[in-house]
Amino acid sequence: MIDTAPEPVESSDAKVDSPSRRRIPWSAIGLTLAGSTALVWLAAIVISFWGPQRDGDYIADRSFFDTARPICEAAQRDVADLPNATETPEAAERMAAIQASTDRLTLMVEDLRTEVPNTVINQPVTVWLKHWDIHLSDRRDFIDRVQKFGTEERFLETTLLKTQISKSIDRFAEVNSIPGCETPTDV
Repeated sequence: MIDTAPEPVESSDAKVDSPSRRRIPWSAIGLTLAGSTALVWLAAIVISFWGPQRDGDYIADRSFFDTARPICEAAQRDVADLPNATETPEAAERMAAIQASTDRLTLMVEDLRTEVPNTVINQPVTVWLKHWDIHLSDRRDFIDRVQKFGTEERFLETTLLKTQISKSIDRFAEVNSIPGCETPTDV
């Protein structure tokens, strides 16, 4: 028989330098970097939604907007004084309210058009007013369809870049600090 000596047993006090212990600091660094990157992206997203809105729609020359603000506010007050079409139970009254508000908004756009300066800001403001023309045409189309086909007709808006034209109008008004020039929600 061959006598074999038992292998030496390490005491529990001995420190073992295992591969898993060496990876822990690198894992912690990796997690820290990933978390930091995620926080930076989250901050960028939050700032893009709620940060300054001075994008391509913002116009530094405020002359038109200073003139436009009271014109729009007067029109919005007049529209607010009309019966709210969404709360009017009778179809004829509802259509009369929408027609009256559309007529008043048409006058507002005509008044605004006379105030557009002959400067660099002419083009974006003219495009915005054309968007208003399209929105007003959509409102008139809705009135015509309800009169022809009944009250089950829905208000349909022209889309621009896969969204309602009113969103373009409202964004331009918001970015340029003329909230009274946004589309009303009476339809």
